[in-house]
Amino acid sequence: MNFIAVINKYSRDIKYNKTNLYHYCEEHKKELEDLNIRFKVKSEIELFNMEILLRALDVKDAIEGSYNLFASGHYDMFEYITYEEKRKMFNNDLKNVLETLPHFYDEESSRDIYIPIYSPDINNWYINDYQILLLKQHAEYVKNQPITLDTAFRYYGPVVFDTPFSSLEKVYENESHIAYYYEELGAIYLFVKEDYSLICRIVIGDDNRHSNRASIEDAKELVVYYEHGEYTQFIQYMYDHQLISDRTYKKLIKKVK
Repeated sequence: MNFIAVINKYSRDIKYNKTNLYHYCEEHKKELEDLNIRFKVKSEIELFNMEILLRALDVKDAIEGSYNLFASGHYDMFEYITYEEKRKMFNNDLKNVLETLPHFYDEESSRDIYIPIYSPDINNWYINDYQILLLKQHAEYVKNQPITLDTAFRYYGPVVFDTPFSSLEKVYENESHIAYYYEELGAIYLFVKEDYSLICRIVIGDDNRHSNRASIEDAKELVVYYEHGEYTQFIQYMYDHQLISDRTYKKLIKKVK
């Protein structure tokens, strides 16, 4: 039995459908259905992708709502001003709204991303040139963009988990791997950076009701021990920080020696 299997065998493994995040997504399943996406979560990664999708839709709605408000307030003068003048006027109004919305910087495109279910180019239209989205050709182009649960992940990779769109927290990164932690489940998710494949899921802590819940700092320490193959230190850290009981500690130590 490998180390991860041993750790997870004795872990406090909470079902993801019992989490606050699951209930949040369930409450917003109508938005998913509007995109022909069924609310049927098969894994934790799907749940995390669903959260990003829903929060991206919130930003999209906020920007579109801002434009509708702008248009209703200036409609009587639209026929007298140029495209560029309208663009500048709305950008000025939108500036304060954007400051309140979640976003992140995409190094590959050198652009701010506010709606990660869209490409960097479409994001640029939304935040810098909304007028272009009103043109038939561009409106149809955006409307026909395929959106699935993992669209944001496919565009931007696991880095999208390290943004305000996600409840995950980055706890480790080196040249080849990147890891995130979800505190409500007490689980670490380790990915290969090159192809975004999931290496493993590590659940911290056991079912003993007196055991502590692992913090983000705990996760940061533990994933380093795992990456360095320091399995005894991994177990010792959990025990020293009261993440596992005496009974679990003794069982785990026997397994790795």
